[in-house]
Amino acid sequence: MPALAIETISTLLIIGVLVLVMIPYILQRIKLKKEETLLKEQDKKLEEMLNRQNTSAKPEYDDFTNGHLYE
Repeated sequence: MPALAIETISTLLIIGVLVLVMIPYILQRIKLKKEETLLKEQDKKLEEMLNRQNTSAKPEYDDFTNGHLYE
């Protein structure tokens, strides 16, 4: 075999291995980005709920035991 063919084959093998390694890496990064986005949205919702709870004039939960005999 000519030397050029061996170099070409080895180059193609290296490129193939890099592609096989990069595909799962890229897919994992996409998955992590999606999860990060979902967590940020969830965090915003939780902050909004906490702010609403802390700033509400009347608490949403009334103590139903207030004034009962067993108090």
